[in-house]
Amino acid sequence: MSAACLPAVKAAAADRAREIEQEGKLAEAIEAVAAAEDLDSAAQAYARGNNLGSSSIRLHETFMVRLLKFGLPKTAAYPARRLLGLDQHNALAWSVVGYVHARNGELAKAFDATVTAVRLAQDNPSVLGNAGQLVAWYEYDQSTAKLSAGAKYWLDQARAELVANQDFAATYDKLAAAYQAVAKYDREIAAAKGEVGRLESQLASANSEYKSIMRDIDSCSSRSNELTRELNRCYPTHDPMADHLESSCGQHAGELTGQIRQEEAAIEDLRRRADETMRANADQISAIQSELNAYQGKLGALQTERGLAAKRIAGLFRWDPPAVNGVVTPEVVLVVEDFAVRLPRPGVDPGDHEGMAAQRLRVARLYVSNNFREQAATILTEMLHAYGSTKAAEEGRLLLVAIQG
Repeated sequence: MSAACLPAVKAAAADRAREIEQEGKLAEAIEAVAAAEDLDSAAQAYARGNNLGSSSIRLHETFMVRLLKFGLPKTAAYPARRLLGLDQHNALAWSVVGYVHARNGELAKAFDATVTAVRLAQDNPSVLGNAGQLVAWYEYDQSTAKLSAGAKYWLDQARAELVANQDFAATYDKLAAAYQAVAKYDREIAAAKGEVGRLESQLASANSEYKSIMRDIDSCSSRSNELTRELNRCYPTHDPMADHLESSCGQHAGELTGQIRQEEAAIEDLRRRADETMRANADQISAIQSELNAYQGKLGALQTERGLAAKRIAGLFRWDPPAVNGVVTPEVVLVVEDFAVRLPRPGVDPGDHEGMAAQRLRVARLYVSNNFREQAATILTEMLHAYGSTKAAEEGRLLLVAIQG
C-alpha cells in the first residue's frame, strides 16, 4: 500500500470504528427501552436512541411495544407513526394508529388503518375485534365518510375469511344486529308516517264539505257586512231599517235592505246544512281521528325507541388496544399535568439553547399527537420566549400557528 493511500485508509477505519461504537450504543439504548420497568426509564432510553439513530426501525418498534405493555397506546402512536415512516408494512404500528383514530371518533381513518393492519397480519385478536366493529359501521352506517379504495377492495376480497374468524365475528355480529335494529325502527317509522299521512288526508276529505260550507258562510257574511256599510252611508243619522224611507237614496236603500235580508237567509240555510253535515259525518270523523291519534302515538313511541337503539350502538363499541404477543394491556390514563415530565427527555446541557429548544419541540409534538393541543401550545409559547433565536424555534412557530388555527 502506498504512503499516499495510508491516511485515507486510516480515516476510513476511524469512521468505521465510530460507526461500530455508535451502533453498539444504539443497541444498548434499544435494550434499555425493552428492559425499562417504567415509562420514565423507557422514555429516557428512547430519547438516547433517537440521538444515536433516529431512523432505526428496531428502536421505534421497541418503544412502541413497551408503551403498549405499559398500557399507553395513545402515547405509542408517536413511535408508531415514526415507524410507519420507515416501514409501511408494520402491522402493529398500523393497529396502534387505527386504535388512536377510533378512540378519537375518527372512524373512517380508523377503518383504513385497522383494515391495513389486518391485511398485513391476521393474528392479533384485539385488532380483529376492532376491525369487526369498524366493518359493521362501514356496512350499515349510511353516513360513512370516504374510505380508501385499497381498504375497501381488500375487504371485499377477504370478507368471507374474516367473518369466519371468531374474534372478528364476535364484535361484528353485535354491531350488525344493533344497526339492523335501528334499520327496523326506521322502516316501521316510515310506515307509521305513511299511515299518519293517509289518515290526515282522509280526515281532511271527511271535513271538506263542512269546511266548504263554512267558507260559503264567511263569503255571505262578508257580502252582508259590505251591504250594511253601504246602507249606513245612505242614512248616517237615521234608522236604516225604517219602513218609510225619507232620503234622496231611498229606492237604492230599499234594494240594499232586500239584499242584506237575502244574505242573512242564505247564512242561516248554510249553518243548517253545516250542522247536518257535521252530524252525518261525526261517526266517520271520530273513527278517523281516533285511528290517527293511535298512529301518532305509535310514531312517537317508535321514534323514542329508535333513539335508544341508536344510543345502544354507541355503547357497544369497545376499542381494545393492540395485543402484544396475544396479551392486551388495558389503557392507562396519564394525568395531563404530569405528561410532559413523563415524555422522552434526553439529557441536555441547560446552556445548550439549541438542544433545549429541540427537546421542548419534541415534547410539544408528542403532545399534539396525543390530542393535548392546549398543553402543546403552552410549551411552544414558553420555548419561543426562552429560545426564540434557535432553529427549533422556527419550526415551533409554524407548529404553534397550526395548533391555534
